[in-house]
Amino acid sequence: VAPGPGSNESLLTGVFAPGGPGGVTIPEGVISSSLPSYTNSEFAVASVDYNISDKDSLRGRFILNRVGTIDTSGFPAVFFGIQPTNSYLVTLSEYHTFTPTLLNEFRFGYNRYNQQFPVAGNQSFPGLDAFPNITVDELIAGYGPDPNAPQYTIQNLYQITDNVTWTKGNHSFKFGFDGWSAISPSSFTQRSRGDYEWSFLSDYLYDNNPDVIAQRGLGNVTYYQNQQLAGFYGNDNWKVKPNLTVNLGVRYEYLTIPLTQNTQDLNASASVPGLIVFKSPTAQKAIFMPRVGVAYSPGTSGKTSIRAGFGITYDVLYDNLGTLSLPPQLSTTVDVTGLNATGFLAGGGILPNASVAPPQGAAARAVTSGFIPNQQRPEAYNWNFGIQHEFAGNYVFESRYVGTRGLFLPIQIQLNRQPTVNASNALPVYFTAPSQATLNSLSSTLAGLQTAFDNGGFLVPAYANAGFGGLITAFMPQGNSSYNGWSNQLSRRFSNGLQFQGSYTWAHSIDDSTDALAATVLAPRRPQDSQNLRPERASSLLDYRNRIVLQVLYDVPFFKSSSSWWLKNIVGNWEIAPVYTYQSGQHVTTQSAVDSNLNADSAPDRVFINPAGNRNLGTTATPLTNSAGATVAYLAANPNAMFVVGPKGTLPDAGRSLLNLNPIDDIDLTLLKRFAITERFKLEFSARFWNIFNHPQYTGGYINDVGAFSAPGSTAGGGYGPTSSLGILARTAIEPGSSIFQQWSQAFGSNPRQMQLALKLIF
Repeated sequence: VAPGPGSNESLLTGVFAPGGPGGVTIPEGVISSSLPSYTNSEFAVASVDYNISDKDSLRGRFILNRVGTIDTSGFPAVFFGIQPTNSYLVTLSEYHTFTPTLLNEFRFGYNRYNQQFPVAGNQSFPGLDAFPNITVDELIAGYGPDPNAPQYTIQNLYQITDNVTWTKGNHSFKFGFDGWSAISPSSFTQRSRGDYEWSFLSDYLYDNNPDVIAQRGLGNVTYYQNQQLAGFYGNDNWKVKPNLTVNLGVRYEYLTIPLTQNTQDLNASASVPGLIVFKSPTAQKAIFMPRVGVAYSPGTSGKTSIRAGFGITYDVLYDNLGTLSLPPQLSTTVDVTGLNATGFLAGGGILPNASVAPPQGAAARAVTSGFIPNQQRPEAYNWNFGIQHEFAGNYVFESRYVGTRGLFLPIQIQLNRQPTVNASNALPVYFTAPSQATLNSLSSTLAGLQTAFDNGGFLVPAYANAGFGGLITAFMPQGNSSYNGWSNQLSRRFSNGLQFQGSYTWAHSIDDSTDALAATVLAPRRPQDSQNLRPERASSLLDYRNRIVLQVLYDVPFFKSSSSWWLKNIVGNWEIAPVYTYQSGQHVTTQSAVDSNLNADSAPDRVFINPAGNRNLGTTATPLTNSAGATVAYLAANPNAMFVVGPKGTLPDAGRSLLNLNPIDDIDLTLLKRFAITERFKLEFSARFWNIFNHPQYTGGYINDVGAFSAPGSTAGGGYGPTSSLGILARTAIEPGSSIFQQWSQAFGSNPRQMQLALKLIF
């Protein structure tokens, strides 16, 4: 049974326990609980402005955001709890005028972020030191707290900035310093309370050792993302002519390595020179970011402007990459399975003191699961060219081309994983039935591929021969992207109560690394083949080909200045602001939900494409055997379907991003009414409608917000995280073998109409 949104269900089927004395029949039933969904938010803002003298002024700001969200990832409701996220920001700025041409700005800022994922419920399990997560496959049920708890992330960021502006002749120079220091501890040990999974309820009840999973991560290591950045820049706006300005600038940065990443030295004994070396990663030193820009207005009217620019920028690497790549000396996992022993829970499960001595040499290689390369910050080349023209007094039209090239983007790769299946031994998938002679001529069999897989065919030989028995995950700087966009905008300045703006953008974004951390199920987090990234290059998950936005602000002039109080305040003083948005549907990648290429990867493989098939149909494939009865090929169950599941032993040929969700096609509206109570007091009432016509839009996210989607049943990765109920539905909708394939209304919310009322007193 697949739980629907807003519910948390477990189905208990009739189970017979043959291992018990005389056998026991266990009653069946349904356990169901409603999922609460709410967020409590507190916001506060304070500011102070102090003019010390004519040449000195002081500005201070304070912002507080505190949010508590209900966490319903545990089961049953006793494990529901609040996840608090608290943010504080303090800034202090001092402005000093030395001379009319020499100004200085000094700023200090402090930002604190604290996000907690506590173990809710404060429950205890008899005989165990912590309440574990218990799963019985036969019941389709999981029991216990949020599997991701406990964990936390704290960031304390201290920043100092000083900017100097100096005007000299035709030059306006600006140069300065920007530095920050981050103290950022976080902790997340997978399975820190223990994950125990049995196939059958009887084995759990008789306390046999779990036969599926019995793992516990030990250590509870605090990961410190502590870093420091120092940046210097210089910029010159040079007014070459009254109608020609050239901008030249450069910025230099040095960013240190996160503190805990240096612990990779602990695994130095596992190094194999020429293959992989574990050491403290080094920071980049030559980070220069030049930029050049030109603004030119031909003629003397000043109504036409031509602008162009080019620049190079660098991003920072997010914390998760190091947190998930700790050396085995800090991330011990104890694994106990098998039904040949009983008294598992009675003996305390996996005890917190079950850790072993830090592994070294061959022992370290056998349990190494992460690698951190030298720092390579993502790099972007940006360029633009645009023309802007003013006409008819209040109208401005602008057409602009924007391009970006991204390099060294982090991709989640497992260095020693390879497909057992390759181009020479893959089983074919047919769309029309082949002859028996054709099948008899095929040399590869599913059984042969499975044997190769069972013998470690999914491990790269060089690593396997060196003794690396586990999979080594690394976030390698091998990704790249490109964006090309053509945007056009027509706007009318506010005049006679009317303001208008309309824009159209055509764009194409291409990459090979949209998602590296399983933030969505709409695209796999790892390449289909870590040893071959070329097939990953395709339209990005973030590629929205067409976007149209039309917005109008109309301050109704009728009776606005009437001498009659009733006409002015009842009939007049209205403001209306409609907004229309259209955006192409988000790309998604069709997935087979099968380890097609036999590389032992839980990240789903893609599918086969039937060029003559119907784009709206998907299908499974049935095995075809040779005369000896061995599976040597597959046949699409529905020859009219374009998307075909890739069965085991095949090499899917489909690329990424071949399907689109529904587009955004939305109208929002704001209505505002003003009342002049007296000359000093005014009342303003407003009503804001999102999706005012309640048009169902199954877009996979918000229609008015680019923020990450969250919803009931969400995980830390968002409402459509892989383990959430919504994530499971979303993944099912992009699997060709599913009954809801491409039925977006079965997997995503409709973005129903929302309304907000506000009342404001102005005096």
